Amino acid sequence: MGSVEVNAFLTHLAVEGRVSASTQNQALTRPRLPVVMIVEEVRAVLERLEGVEALVAGSAVRGRASPVANGFREAVGGIAATGAGS
Repeated sequence: MGSVEVNAFLTHLAVEGRVSASTQNQALTRPRLPVVMIVEEVRAVLERLEGVEALVAGSAVRGRASPVANGFREAVGGIAATGAGS
């Protein structure tokens, strides 16, 4: 069921089912269709990323931890191991 069908159904309820206008308006603001991107759209977005965002997104797409996250873990681990910062 797409947005056209949802709108038609809610209008039917308001006109024939005597649902109040405020109830209809509230219902119209509720439906959110899922957003799905096709491969070409994802590729277009990824090609526009630069810097850290590109590293993080590229790693996420490949299913690996990002170099930024790995570096952060190493830095935090180093601080914890040496007792620095306490």
